[in-house]
Amino acid sequence: MNGYNLEYIQKLRIHELRDFARSIGISSPTTLKKEELIDKIKDIMSSNEITIINEKSSTQEPLDFFSLLTSPNSNLINELIIKSSKNDKNEIKPNENGDLSNTLVMKKSTLINPNTPYAYSSNDFIGLNFNVRQNQASYGKEVSEVEGYLDIHENGYGIVRYRGFVPDSRDVYLTLALVKKYNLKKGDYVKGKVKYILENKPKVMFEIISVDGNPDTKKFLSYDNCSYKKLGKKFYLEKNNFDIQRGDRIFIKNMSISEALDLGYELVDENGVNVKLINIKSRPEEIFESHQKMEIINIPFNKTEIETVETVNLVIERTKREFENNKPNVIIIYNFNEFIRMSNVAIEGFYSFEKFNAKAINQIVNTMYIAKYFDDFKNITLICIDNAEMPMDMKPLVESELLPLFNKQYNNAKIK
Repeated sequence: MNGYNLEYIQKLRIHELRDFARSIGISSPTTLKKEELIDKIKDIMSSNEITIINEKSSTQEPLDFFSLLTSPNSNLINELIIKSSKNDKNEIKPNENGDLSNTLVMKKSTLINPNTPYAYSSNDFIGLNFNVRQNQASYGKEVSEVEGYLDIHENGYGIVRYRGFVPDSRDVYLTLALVKKYNLKKGDYVKGKVKYILENKPKVMFEIISVDGNPDTKKFLSYDNCSYKKLGKKFYLEKNNFDIQRGDRIFIKNMSISEALDLGYELVDENGVNVKLINIKSRPEEIFESHQKMEIINIPFNKTEIETVETVNLVIERTKREFENNKPNVIIIYNFNEFIRMSNVAIEGFYSFEKFNAKAINQIVNTMYIAKYFDDFKNITLICIDNAEMPMDMKPLVESELLPLFNKQYNNAKIK
């Protein structure tokens, strides 16, 4: 089946692949691994038993859900909205841009109009806290507003997390067209209007209301463009006997979750820094509420390895956005050895360190290098904590590849 985009199918995440498998008649896709699903899809493709679809479908062709999300043409969704709302009493009218997504507004209410010589490029809005100008269109009762942290799929479309950073069944999708139009980044906090665009599929955000960022300047140095400098001043820690400087990468072993929480609270209370504690593989009795400037991200033990890695990566990206907005942060990853193991499983598909994927190592290293000191406002400190000694199967790899990357290492049992 030459017209079928197999490369696109292979890039789908496992739950997306299962949905697609059901749509072409494969029974019980949840019992199959990703490779087995792809093999079955190949068999069906070679037998010419399904209709050809394109990743970039036009308005005249039948649309599947992910073709809709990855289309560069936002009018596809606009037409669906108009068709599904044609019985509404209030008529839907496109705005001056000819679509239903509204226009960005500068802080001084200067309109962005590409047809005028005063137009700004999308780069002028990196990190700008903006509101989108509201039109008077009525979309019917099925439309609601959703806000959350933006994750961006490798295919370019967005996923707005409904509940914090952790993947949820109520997450909504954002088209590639809108991601590009507003120059959105992973970790942005997005608010917009959502609706069921296609039957039996998740809601789609079709209109952006606001995106957070820096309210005072049009441009700023992005995280990637800020150079590494020497570490900043030390944190004041009276209860915890650790020598930690702003921008440090610290590893602590033999520390309980309650002790990790105490460390986080002291960093907040005594130093005024924002703390994000990622509690990996948390049990029901270890689900903690966020407090003041300490944001606790609980990743339950029943979340998959891929969902866990996606959550950690989204926290990292959100922290970069806050770095760019002059908010100093400390990230605490609790159960660091589980994060290492899950990173490998997410790529390799099994629990074993006889074969550790090089891509997984690189991903963990990139996570560790989130720590950076640029100035007293732009800085990120990383603290990785294990509640026990490193498992024997992981120890050779971790000691040779990862532990040397930390600035300092502590054994909490010895400190006490």
